[in-house]
Amino acid sequence: MNETAYERVIRKLREHGCKVVEKGGQRTDATCPAHEDHAPSLSVTGIQGQCLVHCHTGCDYRDVLATLELTPADLYDERSATYRYDDGRTVKRFYDERGKKRFAQTGAGPTSTLYHLAQLEAAGPDRYVFLVEGEKDVHAIEAAGGIATTAPQGAQSFGKADVTPLSGRLVVCVVDRDERGDDWAAQVAAKLEGVAKAYRFVRAATGKDAADHIAAGHDLNAFEAYEPPVDDVVDEPPSRLERMTEQKLLELRAVEQAREILDQERHARSWSPPASYGTLTEELAIPAPEVSYRFKGILGAGHNALLIATRKAGKTTLINHAVRCLADGEQFLGRFDTTPVDGTIAVFNYEVGAEQYRDWMRDVRIENSDKVHMLHLRGKRLPLIDPRVRAWVTQWLRERQVKVWIVDPFSRAAVGSVLDGNAEFQVGTFLDNLDVIKAEAGVEELIMPAHTPKARVDSGEESASGSQRLEGWPDALWYVTKDDAGLRYMRAEGRDVDVAEEQLTYDQNTRGLVLGGWDRRTAAANRDAEHVRAYVEANAGCTQNAIGSEMGWGPTRTSKAVSAAKLRREPGPGRSTLHFLA
Repeated sequence: MNETAYERVIRKLREHGCKVVEKGGQRTDATCPAHEDHAPSLSVTGIQGQCLVHCHTGCDYRDVLATLELTPADLYDERSATYRYDDGRTVKRFYDERGKKRFAQTGAGPTSTLYHLAQLEAAGPDRYVFLVEGEKDVHAIEAAGGIATTAPQGAQSFGKADVTPLSGRLVVCVVDRDERGDDWAAQVAAKLEGVAKAYRFVRAATGKDAADHIAAGHDLNAFEAYEPPVDDVVDEPPSRLERMTEQKLLELRAVEQAREILDQERHARSWSPPASYGTLTEELAIPAPEVSYRFKGILGAGHNALLIATRKAGKTTLINHAVRCLADGEQFLGRFDTTPVDGTIAVFNYEVGAEQYRDWMRDVRIENSDKVHMLHLRGKRLPLIDPRVRAWVTQWLRERQVKVWIVDPFSRAAVGSVLDGNAEFQVGTFLDNLDVIKAEAGVEELIMPAHTPKARVDSGEESASGSQRLEGWPDALWYVTKDDAGLRYMRAEGRDVDVAEEQLTYDQNTRGLVLGGWDRRTAAANRDAEHVRAYVEANAGCTQNAIGSEMGWGPTRTSKAVSAAKLRREPGPGRSTLHFLA
């Protein structure tokens, strides 16, 4: 395979002794050979068929090339560029023997079709289209992730172009910074008026054209707004208002699409090839790990747990109890065996002030407190969508050899990453980033509490606030609730997890939590029965109607409570039944 222009320039930079930092995606920073440079100030970008070179300190690209013993023709893969249009037109760009840029074309028809027409027509109608002055600019925009087109024969011939493919489109017109740019803009405005859904003019933030803009490292959202000079025209107020509205909508859509492109780029940077183990026979031959759980029966090895809790149900108390069990190897909730942590435990505390949390942790009485790391983040943000933040968190966890990571709670941790807690894509991206950090940092289990929007919920009806993606993410779901009597309950479900609801009690002697006892429904029925027995003790010989009236209950609840109280019954006056303690 022949050497591309991008590879040629990189090779020459290395041969010249320049420091070369490849960033991926055919983008490289290097020290500039044309001036004394200690920090890389030269950007090299590969686009279709050619290479872009830009020195951020102002060196002319021709001086950079001359220092590397290259010519402008060397910026093309084949020392020239051939641009092919869908209608058969071919435009060739090359340099003559005197080094002057030349153009030649064949296959021209009476009407000029737009360049890369097939790509334009395949793009969704809501994507904005960059209209530029040359084919090289099209390739530069495409390399940055955008949709772009142009017309042949330079800035003076746009009036001959067939712009019907831009009908109903949102168009961003990039005007060159030269004497012909405004003439081109006038032709574009005349052709697009009444055709495009909306259009606006911009200029490169650096350099003359779109290719210079991309070469300098700017993204598609960084073009500078530009208003070409036009003859004075008095618009009717309604049409001007409509035009301004369309322009604003175009800008907002451009920002939204730029965010989508950035999200795609972030996903691409964090991607790594997944492990592949061959056939199912080969996979089944892999020995099972000796330990397959962290808390046996409620949290598997390598799993994520989501703790969904109602308000003031003891979520933080449960988390602190889990930290103690992990650090000291105690049974979780007095029932579930704990696999010791070969490393440390980290708690990202977003909800409670640092001093108060320290007091609570002192009361927990963790013996191996050197195995626990706290990061107090109340009032602070860690936007994990930012690669720098993600890298910092990963390094922080890796340096401390964290094996169990607790992020408390979801609603605070997601600030800066999730704008709308009900947005599936935003929540999914945040959760994906957690898993990426977990894998790269060597974390084994992740526990994250979340709030439920309801103060009281029946067993089986608990749910976390926000997107459904949240409850679809964990391997284990832990539910903690509180009843009208102030008693706490917990149940769990998930992969190899099925723990029925039971009462959660705090042991004052051990400073720990214990799971065991009745579920909410049974506990409520027992309380009703105790109320009935107390009333009957004070009012021997009362009727069931009298009991229900005193308690304020309906017939069904009263009947169940009287039955559960196990009273002695005797016939009364008429057809009544009298109740006594057995």
